[in-house]
Amino acid sequence: MAVAEPLGGSFIPRRFQETRACSSDCLGAMLHEIPSTLDPPRANRMRPTARSTQGRAAAGGHVPEAGAHASAARRARVTDRRPGDSLGANSPPDVPCFRRVSTDAVAPDSRLDYWQSLFATLRMELPPAARDRNFHAQMLHTTPWRGVTFLHVANTPLTCRFGWRDPNGLVLGCVDRGVVYFRHGRDSATPVNASTGLVLFDQDRPMDAIEPQAFEMTALNLPRALLVAALGSQPVRGDQVIRPFLHPGQLLSGLRQHLRAMAISDTRKQRDITADLAIARSLVMTLLAKRNPNRRRLPAPFDDALLVSARFQLARHVGDFEITPGRVALTLGCSRAHLYRQFAREGDSVAGALREARLYRARDLLTAHTAMPIGEVAWRCGYRDFAAFGRAFRQRFGLTPRDCRHGISPPSP
Repeated sequence: MAVAEPLGGSFIPRRFQETRACSSDCLGAMLHEIPSTLDPPRANRMRPTARSTQGRAAAGGHVPEAGAHASAARRARVTDRRPGDSLGANSPPDVPCFRRVSTDAVAPDSRLDYWQSLFATLRMELPPAARDRNFHAQMLHTTPWRGVTFLHVANTPLTCRFGWRDPNGLVLGCVDRGVVYFRHGRDSATPVNASTGLVLFDQDRPMDAIEPQAFEMTALNLPRALLVAALGSQPVRGDQVIRPFLHPGQLLSGLRQHLRAMAISDTRKQRDITADLAIARSLVMTLLAKRNPNRRRLPAPFDDALLVSARFQLARHVGDFEITPGRVALTLGCSRAHLYRQFAREGDSVAGALREARLYRARDLLTAHTAMPIGEVAWRCGYRDFAAFGRAFRQRFGLTPRDCRHGISPPSP
């Protein structure tokens, strides 16, 4: 199934962005509001070596700021890591980029040792049935942004034992291929596969992860403080190690789609990567806050996250003629009045945001799919009336849909 691209910066609150032409300074201002008060204190973060930082990201572990060691690579959109590569130096902090690491350049008989060397907190071994096969593994991940790291890991059969406890890190992700069995102590193993949906697992509790077949997973590494604030309690309770979300809804499916799209979009610009992480973090905050009985007492950053999530939902449903503020509010777990207030404080409205999302999607379709009839573009973007679509498009962009398709610039004011 084709996966749409992550939807990027169009969900940034309007006071920090005018349509899609957002300056990096404005974008940075918005991203620092979602929400700095819930990040783990920097004083409590370790300063690991380059190798241990890379390994902990790959394992889904909490990845502290790598300081000067990670700087130069953050200027690049994607950094291909090879054995022995350093992380570089001298880049602005809190600017995420993609990094890729793979066993492909390693001799077959050294691949497991190389992969193990990247994961200082794990012990790895091949299952007996896979010991006569070549081991392969690769990982795409972002550098940390506001305590959040995205990662996509794929490998042939492998058994991992988590032996290093991380009190700050939790992983929320989904298995895209294969199955992993989580075992905590002497408990029976809990299987997780693609049909399980999103699962939260706690790295503060020693566990075994058994992957008996080719395995692929997409996930976010998240700070514990953020999840505790959202849920109002420990994310994984009692002596469990995982928490599956068994009742998928629009918000959960949207988050999963967004994460899977990020996994195939590793050449995006730094601004887009930052926006994608902001969207993912906001969706997680909103999703978990729905399960908090004291949702109305949550701090202001959760309202910022709710607004980002609302814009995300509107953009996902531009072609839905039946989309209403009530349906969006129900998806987000808030009242219509509260949703209206969040848009109003940005000088916007739900209807206005939906119109913007529809018109920008129409503009994208007009330029990217030149053979698609303009009437079909209008229909796909939620306009039943072709004439109304043409008027709205011209009012917004200063030219007709046909002129937009042909690359004609709008007249000068």
